[in-house]
Amino acid sequence: MGIFDKLTILEKRLEALKQLQDSDVDYLKEQIDKIAFEELPHLEDETNNYQISIYNGQELDEKEENTLNQLYDALAQVDATIHLVREQFGLSNSTENYEQSYEYSDDDFHKESESNEFLIVLNEIAKSALRTLDIDNTDSHIVSLMETILLGISIGEKDFIVIGRAFTELVLSGSFLERDKIKDIYKKTHEKCQFQILGLRLAIDNIRNYNCSAEETLAQIAIFL
Repeated sequence: MGIFDKLTILEKRLEALKQLQDSDVDYLKEQIDKIAFEELPHLEDETNNYQISIYNGQELDEKEENTLNQLYDALAQVDATIHLVREQFGLSNSTENYEQSYEYSDDDFHKESESNEFLIVLNEIAKSALRTLDIDNTDSHIVSLMETILLGISIGEKDFIVIGRAFTELVLSGSFLERDKIKDIYKKTHEKCQFQILGLRLAIDNIRNYNCSAEETLAQIAIFL
């Protein structure tokens, strides 16, 4: 069975879980965790191995590139659906019973769990990045999207995870942006916003290890904004 077929099956299983009405929460969590922390990372590895197998030191042809894009889009879609199902049933993203296979760094920050001081700094860095990309930074949904992208890049999360989370958060906020557009913003952020990424990494260190205020941190990283 091909990778895409396996991902399609995972997506169908998740969609089936979404339809449960009077569900056993423990069973539901077990099934979602198995997909998120066992099966999906395995398929990610298969996709990466496939990419290596077709790479010959030259640019991929159009068919190969389209296949890879479809695979990574499917990976992102499964990840986004996992988050949606968890939100629907009020489940956390805890890895209590599983060793998470995704390569999160030791600086595992998430917006929902961080202090107001950090969120103020993250917001300002996101607006700076949007200015660099010549994107409107007055739309709160787009600013939040950039916050998620910058944070994911800064702590070393894999691209499809960041893109999937950004897409999910946007949908849950009542807004919408095509996944291809989010992918494009992610790519441009990676390419053109290195100053902001470095500034965010310094901000994480300052706030986490030295308890700096938002004002102090922004003053220290002003050169990057």
